[in-house]
Amino acid sequence: MPHKPIEQLIIHNSDNQVKPIIGNKDIEKAAEVPVHNDSLPFSPWDPALIAQKIDTPEIESHLSDVYTALASGESVNSKLNALNYFESIIINSNVSNRLINSAFMSLLVKMLKTIKTPGIKSRLCSVVGLLIRHSTVIENELAETRICEVLVETMRDKVDKVRRKAIAALGEYMFYAATQLDDEQVDPIWELPYESIQTILRCLRMNTSEPPEDDVVRFYACKTLENICAQSNSAGHKFATLETINHLLAIFLSPVANFTKQGAPKQTPQFYESVKVSAAVALSHICGLNPQMFHSIFERISAPVYCTTLTEGSARVQQAFITMLNLALTANVFPKINDILLGESLFLPSLMKLHEHQSIVIRGKCLLTFLLLFKLDFRWMSVVQNQVKFFNVLERVLKDNYKYVQCCLLCLIDGILEIVPTIF
Repeated sequence: MPHKPIEQLIIHNSDNQVKPIIGNKDIEKAAEVPVHNDSLPFSPWDPALIAQKIDTPEIESHLSDVYTALASGESVNSKLNALNYFESIIINSNVSNRLINSAFMSLLVKMLKTIKTPGIKSRLCSVVGLLIRHSTVIENELAETRICEVLVETMRDKVDKVRRKAIAALGEYMFYAATQLDDEQVDPIWELPYESIQTILRCLRMNTSEPPEDDVVRFYACKTLENICAQSNSAGHKFATLETINHLLAIFLSPVANFTKQGAPKQTPQFYESVKVSAAVALSHICGLNPQMFHSIFERISAPVYCTTLTEGSARVQQAFITMLNLALTANVFPKINDILLGESLFLPSLMKLHEHQSIVIRGKCLLTFLLLFKLDFRWMSVVQNQVKFFNVLERVLKDNYKYVQCCLLCLIDGILEIVPTIF
């Protein structure tokens, strides 16, 4: 097995995996979109047939009929029904690629700018968001429609239902744009406008003098931030600020009672757990972009709470927290961390528990933590030397078949072999 340096092991592929923003079941349960076929001014096609015919000339007349129905001055119900049908045919990337790079997008943006009816506005945002989510190839013309600015403006709507769909669509647009920005050949049209970044940050706010944000809107904003910071260096750095981590820490540390704004229905306990997980993961991504942020994160959370979270948090949060710690130890940007951890009675027991975690990734990362501590201060070797459990677990790890754990173990052994001669 090849020996990998620690820099290649700190971040595991699973750290940067993302889930969709719009249609994310952790955020909002998908409501059924009713389509009344008898009331449509054209003959509806089965979505499977549209997917089959999407690249053929046969589809053109049908899409033209749908376009006409959307563009017409029919009643609100007729327009909503046509939009519902349009949403129902967005079932895969081929269909989305065809529709998003067509005249439909200019029409949808124009409708979003001019229509005031909340039901239609929220459905328009939903359609736009789903098209962006499912598309794999989007031409520059989409950005040129100024869709981002229109969605930001839609976020001023007073109706929560509209704003939920608007932030979900804005999040999908910003995430797609962000993934383009790391390409040297990217067109500047994909740069994220300042107003869009500020909109995300405003939606994250907790415990401020400003009016409280809707819980679902806040979760969409948090997931947007998490995804961008996971997948884009260029756009991620725009969010790697003290202001952002303060918002995320407020979400992560706040009791559930502080979330729901007055008069709004409470979400499920699982919802609040999920938004806190998203905030924790976003914090770890920000540490990856700027390890110096760890100092502020750690001090705000406090050493005892940090150590408790390492053992009692959900697996995703535990992975985020051990990753943040490893990033900070690697970058050596928090000189006091060594003495703090040496003096924190909860730290070593927490690490020993993670040493036996059922997650392969966490087990591997824990080995890297021990190596980084040994490199930081040889006193850690004498501390661990008294832990029989540590060596028992190492013995079991030797039999571990998982490649990542084995690579981390080899890295630990190589590191110890380098350190020992420098001590004696």
